[in-house]
Amino acid sequence: MKPFSLLPLLVLLCPYVHAERPEALHSPWDSKPVAPSNIPYHCPPAVPISPDISITAQLDYDGSTTPDAVKDAVYAESTHALNQFTNHVVRAADNYRDTGSPEAARCAIELMAAAAEGNAMAGNMASLLAWQHQNSTIRAAAIAYLKVRGSGVIRPDQSSVILDWMTGIVQQERFYYEHSNCGKKSCDLLGHRGLEVALATVAIGIARNDRGMLKWGIDQYRTAIEAIGPSGTLHYDNKGRYALRSNDESAASLVLIAELAQANDEHLYDYNHGRIQVLIHTVSRGLVDPSPFRAANHVDQLIASPLTSAEVCWLAPYNSRFPDPVITSLIQQAGPAGADVWGGDPPDPTP
Repeated sequence: MKPFSLLPLLVLLCPYVHAERPEALHSPWDSKPVAPSNIPYHCPPAVPISPDISITAQLDYDGSTTPDAVKDAVYAESTHALNQFTNHVVRAADNYRDTGSPEAARCAIELMAAAAEGNAMAGNMASLLAWQHQNSTIRAAAIAYLKVRGSGVIRPDQSSVILDWMTGIVQQERFYYEHSNCGKKSCDLLGHRGLEVALATVAIGIARNDRGMLKWGIDQYRTAIEAIGPSGTLHYDNKGRYALRSNDESAASLVLIAELAQANDEHLYDYNHGRIQVLIHTVSRGLVDPSPFRAANHVDQLIASPLTSAEVCWLAPYNSRFPDPVITSLIQQAGPAGADVWGGDPPDPTP
């Protein structure tokens, strides 16, 4: 009798024993570890946020006649609560990057975990403004998470609840915009709102090591770059007085997607012969002189004056790669601080 061998059976049952596991996804902050310090950090209380965002503006009440419970309920459903939460999380994450304070990193995580456990803003969005604030909040939180994930203070249960919460919200946003009206004149998915969702998806995908999410965001990037028109702008962003601001927000999302992708060997700045530079050239010159946008859209442009970090801070990593004296001047005018809506201080470029 021939000797019986288990080897063929093992090969059939375990075809992937010798397969290499995919390399973990990286963020630009992973390659720049922070030395821990003993610097204290005061963490503010968790911000109460309702699952449903029903109020798009904080209302003023007469404190002598309105019960506190009513005021608290209205605030928890307001975009102002989202703004406060974003500011607290982003500030703590940037403080950790600047000082190495574990308390700051722990603060950012605990604030996010509290929001996740309360299912914050994961319910009904009552207006387009509410959808926009939901996205600016979740993308800022996702970037903040990437900034502190190497701190060593995140418990597995916190990581799980935070990333599941973020993923659920960004999937909700994708469904909303993918099923919104998309025609010749208007298509939110292919304008600045869709690109902001793409940025959030990329950041969350990297945080949870989900290559499918990363790919979707990169595909949205490529679609946008291919859509940059002869005017150096995006067609679906050219809407009346918001044209310059919308193109600016699209350019910001594209730059940050490119920076996050670069950390994973995706060289998006080169895509389509580097056409992103055409959009950024047009937007940066428009921030200096909006008259071309005014002429093309037949209306004065609604843009901050003087410019703030929200319009400009995202240009810093781009300008490090492609120095431009006009962009350098814009950054100097707005100041070095990051903007909450873009996750705080921008990343340093990854080679």
